[in-house]
Parts: sequence; C-alpha cells; structure tokens
Amino acid sequence: MPRPRLASLTDLLRWCAGIGVAMAGAHVSAGDHIWRSQGPYGGTVRTVAVDPFQPGVLYAMSSGGLFRSEDAGDRWRRIERGLPNPANRTALALDGDVAGRIHVFDSAGVLYRSLDQGSGWRPTGYRAPSDVIPMRIVDPPGSSTVLLIALSADRRDVFPNSGVMILRSTDAGSGFAPVTGIPAQTGFRELVIDPTNPTIVLAGRDGLQPATPPAISPPLIFRSSNGGQSFIPVYAPSVNPGLVPAVLGIAFGASDRVYASIDGVGVLRSDDNGLTWTELGGTAERLVAHPTLPDRVFSTHREGFSRSY
Repeated sequence: MPRPRLASLTDLLRWCAGIGVAMAGAHVSAGDHIWRSQGPYGGTVRTVAVDPFQPGVLYAMSSGGLFRSEDAGDRWRRIERGLPNPANRTALALDGDVAGRIHVFDSAGVLYRSLDQGSGWRPTGYRAPSDVIPMRIVDPPGSSTVLLIALSADRRDVFPNSGVMILRSTDAGSGFAPVTGIPAQTGFRELVIDPTNPTIVLAGRDGLQPATPPAISPPLIFRSSNGGQSFIPVYAPSVNPGLVPAVLGIAFGASDRVYASIDGVGVLRSDDNGLTWTELGGTAERLVAHPTLPDRVFSTHREGFSRSY
C-alpha cells in the first residue's frame, strides 16, 4: 500500500503565490478568510519555496527579484549579491540533502549556485542557449550531483531552438545533456518530481500556436520512471485542440493521485502516479493536491481560489 504523502508547506505557499497575493497593497478574499500581502514587493510572486532545513526561512522570486525571509514571511530582503544580472523569475531549486544550497538562473541564462542560503553566488559553468528561457530546476532528493531543468521560449508561433528542452546534469550543474524520449523543438513549462518517490518525474509542455495546426492531438505530459533519465508520453487531449496548449500545473497528491491543469482543456486526474489520465473539465491554473486526502485539490484561477470535496 503506498504511503501517504507528507504535508507540504512549500506547495501551499506556491499556491498562494500563484494567484499573486503578494502584490503590493493587495487584499484577497478567500471564503471566510482574508489574505493579506506580506511582500516581497515589486510585482507578482512567481515562486515561493521553504527551506527544507529551516522551515521559518522562505524564498520568493518575483518581478522585483529574488528574496529571502527569515521570519516565516513577515519581512523580506533581496539576495542577489554576486549575480551580475537579475535572477530568473521562475526557476529556483533548494537542495534537500545539503543545507543552504540553492540553484537559480539569472536573466542571461547562467546557472548559479549558493552554499549559504543565497548570501553569495557562484556560476556552475552552465549557460542556457540564448533563444530559450529556463522555466524549472529540479534537485532530486538523495543525490548531490543530479539536476534536471526545463526550458521554453517566449515565441508562440514556432519554437526557436531545435534541441531537446529537458536536460539532466550528473555533475552538479556544470554541464547538461538531453534526456531521451522528449521530442526536439518543444518547450516545457512544468517539471515536477514525486516527493515520496523521486524516480517518478512528470514534465508538461509549454503552449505553442503553430501556423500549421497539428494533424493529431499532441502529447502534453511526459513521464519518467527512472529519475528523469528517459521519458514516455502519457497524455494527449481526447479532442485535437488545433494547437499545443500549455500545461499550467502538475501536483502530486495522496497515495498515487496526481492532478494537472491544462490551458483550454481543464483539470486532469491520474490514479496511477501519472501513467493514465482522466479529463475532468473545469478551469484552473495553479494546483495544490491535499497530502493525505486524495479527492481534495485546491486551484487558483482568475476568479480566485477553489477547492474540491
């Protein structure tokens, strides 16, 4: 029997950040509760993460930069000293095996590592191609040398790079190589690892609206069962959408339950750790699955927050 997943404060904070509750001066009503902005200011918060060794230490990436809080989010300060360019707004990874180790990309696509919770930074030696944007960094638990990254681009008519955009490093980020099973010339928006089984990794494509619509429904979600070394396609929309919709979020939940949200398609559910999927409809952007209740999932969308029962 699969063991239940542990509660994740990181996921809950990411869920809040996904709707932009950290906008300056914003007050968002959620049912009987009031959400109040605590910063960091300077624009919508894209990513929030909790230090795995010090739960009161939080990290946030916003349009205004990279920030750290040492008092559970009450106060924030920028931690970009040593970065020659502003930090990338979406790609951040905390190492669950080495205290204080963090990886981020800067806006020029250079990968940096900090060993002191972001107080100082050094380049790892890798720089992403100039025509792509780093979207995600994944630091699998149990290894101090393996990293996975997902890359995409701003263009939505044609993907400018002809390479494979899910890459894997086995030397702590000095160099990356393409994984197998991922189609070339394809951007990826999501890259998520199963928190209780790091051999399972799911990757979700970014949106693309080519001049010539795809002849068949395009695969949007890919799955790895060997820690990201190779992937297989596991989901394509039941009706050909005539374009490549973006996978907006993927969330591992209790037992073998996984949820995903896709632009224009809606919410999906998997009961076998992402091998097969059922289309549920609805509208969602970011998703957070309850860590112990398989049927409970939270979502954000333009109207606010929603919760399933």
